[in-house]
Amino acid sequence: MAGLMTKNELYGNNKDRSVVFVLGMHRSGTSALSRMLNLLGCDLPKTLMPGTQANPHGYWESEAIMEINDAILHSGGSEWIDWLPFNPDWRNSPVYRTFLKKGQAALRDEYGSSSLFVMKDPRCARIAPFWLDVFDQEGLSPLIIIPVRNVLEVASSLTKRNGFHRDYGCLLWLRHVLDAEFDTRGKNRAFTTYDELLHNWGALARRLQDKLGIYWPSLSASTGRKISDFLNPDDRHSTQSLEDLLADLTISNWFKDTYAIMLRWAADGEAPVDYDALDTIRYEFNAACPAFIGIAQALMHESQHSREIEHNLHHKGARICELEETIATYVNQEADLNHKLHISQGNEREYIAEVNELKEKLSASESTVNQNIESIACLQNKISSTEVENLSKIEILNDIVIETQKQIDQLRSDRDKEILILSSSVKDYIHKLELDTSKNRWRLTA
Repeated sequence: MAGLMTKNELYGNNKDRSVVFVLGMHRSGTSALSRMLNLLGCDLPKTLMPGTQANPHGYWESEAIMEINDAILHSGGSEWIDWLPFNPDWRNSPVYRTFLKKGQAALRDEYGSSSLFVMKDPRCARIAPFWLDVFDQEGLSPLIIIPVRNVLEVASSLTKRNGFHRDYGCLLWLRHVLDAEFDTRGKNRAFTTYDELLHNWGALARRLQDKLGIYWPSLSASTGRKISDFLNPDDRHSTQSLEDLLADLTISNWFKDTYAIMLRWAADGEAPVDYDALDTIRYEFNAACPAFIGIAQALMHESQHSREIEHNLHHKGARICELEETIATYVNQEADLNHKLHISQGNEREYIAEVNELKEKLSASESTVNQNIESIACLQNKISSTEVENLSKIEILNDIVIETQKQIDQLRSDRDKEILILSSSVKDYIHKLELDTSKNRWRLTA
């Protein structure tokens, strides 16, 4: 409609393409949030990372971009489980330009010319400035969403999935949250919580529209049903409140204050008055890192050792269960064989009785056969003498037949002669009769 300003124009965004950039710590609901955004109309990458046992509903992120992030962290002397600050001079190194080109190529390959897509990988929370540079080079407007989950829940989930010590998981959480907040400060961004996503996603979707200056293309009642079906609170395996966190004396105020601020921002909007507190926490955290390295490494080694022991115990337990199942199978097979043996023994006695009966019948049959053989021999002798006598009679009969045939032939010859004589006599008689008849006719006429 002519004269009507769009939300992008209203918020000072003149770029035609937007990327919804999800920056959150691992196990903080980033996957579920990305799927919700996808159902609202944001395109997904071409090469989706497949789901795993730890996240069966899928990660909804690009496998190719995750590999680039791992390579970036590695080139900066870090990795995804590192809680230390990422090398601040990495962007000034010669490899930065190389990775910038790789990042641009990956975006084009994964999202093509999409005008609205969602990009998510928890690793991005530690290297957000790199991707913001890539977006700028590609003419993309970033709409940043930072989801936050209770640090105790995240640490518990990491312990279950990766075997990390709780305190190590807390350090990872603080690094990701502080870096994501600091590196996107002043950008178009919004904060949310895992609780809001699971229990009030509709209000969250509308709030994100207003805060980020975007209309979700697919927001509808039908889409709402799909999102509600996907976001299942039962998938949440750890629940901790802010009160639980504040009451835990083994947790530093760094974690408590940071989470409390994030909760307020998610509920009431971002408050610049909290920047100083967050900067102080970040400064103290970074300054204390060298002192924590040895302890953190010990925690990691302890966690890995415990994980190995747990894995070995699980493997041995599985092996014991397998052997018990095998033994149970053998016991069942033995019982089955004993049952079959008992049945076979009974059948064997029946078979022996039947064999003896058959033997008796066979013996009787053999006696009968022998008697029949003797009878056949007698008959054969009788037949032989009868055959000689019959042959003699046949010869005599043949002679009689031959003599009779001769007589028949003679009679036939004699008969034929008599027929010829008789025929000649008849002809003569007929001729004479005809002459007499002719004479009588003449006389009568005269």
